[in-house]
Amino acid sequence: MPIHAADNAFATWPEYNEIIGLGGWGGRKKGVSGYLLRDIDGEWQATSPDEGISGEHGRMRQFQVIHDQPDHPILRGLPTTWMHAKDELYSSMRGPAKNIEVLARSHSLYTNVDEPIVMVITYGKGKTVHLPMGHYDNESEPHGAAVHCVGFQTLLARGTEYAATGEVTIGVPDSFPTEEEVSIVAPNEVQWK
Repeated sequence: MPIHAADNAFATWPEYNEIIGLGGWGGRKKGVSGYLLRDIDGEWQATSPDEGISGEHGRMRQFQVIHDQPDHPILRGLPTTWMHAKDELYSSMRGPAKNIEVLARSHSLYTNVDEPIVMVITYGKGKTVHLPMGHYDNESEPHGAAVHCVGFQTLLARGTEYAATGEVTIGVPDSFPTEEEVSIVAPNEVQWK
């Protein structure tokens, strides 16, 4: 299950790029490293391989996560819009951009478009759940807010279970973030239902 900078690696390894669906940086470039994925009129579509950059995140900030598929097992029962803790919001990632089911998105201030933030990629008989969020920042307060966000921890746990079993039995913590407020706790403090 790739999170955050795991999608910056192995730009020239075709199989890895198919497994993660989209990546940024690490030698990826327009015209060579595949397509960008854009929400066009409510549909996620691969766009021209010859436009745009290959990875950007702008300044770290809190941002909303908006569920496109709230009935998917990973997202079922969660608020359909919630505030993620201060993090890098990856944008302009490129790759094969195929076999991707975008479950949720966040709005980039850099590209001024919605970017995929929770994805399920089918590869062969398996599935990968890709979360581009999760930067560990030890220079600002609170340290590691992105990975200590209850929303991120919940997606990580439920996404891992889904990739492994195709089902989700992990419940929604009472401390899950709201549309306006983040929720930050240490990973061992989340109370799963």
